[in-house]
Amino acid sequence: MFQRMSQYLFRIYSSRYFWWNLALADLRFKYRRSYFGVLWSIFQPLAMTLLLSFVMGRMFKMEMHYFAPYIFSGMIMWELMMASVMAGCTTLVNSGAYIHLFNHPMAIYSLRSVLALFVNFLYAMIGLIIWCVIAMPWKITPSPAGIAAPGEYAWISFIILPVSCFILFAWCWAGATICSFSGVRFHDLPQFLVLLMQALWFVSPVYFPLDLFRNGKMTFLLDYNPVYHILELFRAPLIDGTFPALAHWEWSIWTMVALWLLAMFSISSLERKTIYYV
Repeated sequence: MFQRMSQYLFRIYSSRYFWWNLALADLRFKYRRSYFGVLWSIFQPLAMTLLLSFVMGRMFKMEMHYFAPYIFSGMIMWELMMASVMAGCTTLVNSGAYIHLFNHPMAIYSLRSVLALFVNFLYAMIGLIIWCVIAMPWKITPSPAGIAAPGEYAWISFIILPVSCFILFAWCWAGATICSFSGVRFHDLPQFLVLLMQALWFVSPVYFPLDLFRNGKMTFLLDYNPVYHILELFRAPLIDGTFPALAHWEWSIWTMVALWLLAMFSISSLERKTIYYV
């Protein structure tokens, strides 16, 4: 099985120019005739963050300099995950012409969709990092004693972030791949996913502060929620100035492994028959 998957990954790598140019075409189409272009990936969540942090910060009595990047990080990560699975539902159907013309691995079409979304996410991450550096420079990186010293520039955040971004990207690609093979057979999948993701949003600390769950005796919604743990891989170093706890890494990595095992099963069992559905 692993030998076949290694060969499959090599085929994906061999077709890299194809799916990379498809992803670039998606970005060009999205921002064509736009004056700011991909910078809207920063402006849109930033504007929503200012509004939500002002309103919700007063509701939950939280300081804006902390709550704003908290909302910003949750917003851009949630939008990436939500958009990835929703795009995955239709990516094979929309790529039917390419599938009939080229014998490329079908996972490249979910990769193409996620890659374009991930580029937008990275631009938004730049905005988040700049916000944290300006608004909370003393919390960007912890000192050796575990407490961020004023004026210190914490390089540990930038060491952690690439690894966290890779895990998040793997989550999204695996989820989009699973949904792509299911979506060609079950056309009601997008509607079902909207309900499922809405339910997951309400039980996850995307916008809601952690104390709301802890004080409400709903800590289990954090402890057993993979979304909370992947969020903390970004929030802990950038907002709290601490290294993410081992539990966050374990949950995030094992969730990634579980998603990819399911994606590999979908590829091996459904890919050959998918051409008859697109």
